[in-house]
Amino acid sequence: PVLAPFFKPKFYYQNEKAPKHLPKPSILVSNHVALADMPLYWTHYMFTNIRFLVAEVMFNKGGFMNWLLYKVGCIRVDRNHYDFSFIGDSLDCLDKGDVVGIYPSSRLPVDGIPFHFKPSVAIIAMHTNAPIIPIFIIYLVAITSISINAPFGRFATSTALLAG
Repeated sequence: PVLAPFFKPKFYYQNEKAPKHLPKPSILVSNHVALADMPLYWTHYMFTNIRFLVAEVMFNKGGFMNWLLYKVGCIRVDRNHYDFSFIGDSLDCLDKGDVVGIYPSSRLPVDGIPFHFKPSVAIIAMHTNAPIIPIFIIYLVAITSISINAPFGRFATSTALLAG
């Protein structure tokens, strides 16, 4: 709720009859565009506990970041040690009725080119009956000539989320 004034996404539904909320449990699958992706989902689905898979790199930053990721319930993924305990942790969350958020490319794109999808979504989905909810994020940045009271300077960000 605190971040809501900074993230005002527009949701477009491919199917107009699609529910406007995430079913519980479910697997939210999304492209990964920016570090703001998780707060974007948390503000739109404000009363839904979304447990995102997050790389060890973010947990290893220490201090406030480490504390925050644990407090919001993120699931640690250790990409360097072939530790697959995140799959069991994800299944436990789904069994409890939570929504698990997965970025299948597992990292931010470099020079606008996304990485190949990892099989974690398919592996987790094979072990549960939770539906997969695909969402595609597009960030549109418009440079403005007027000053906007935002922590990011003189630009406005508009976000479109395409839900399937």
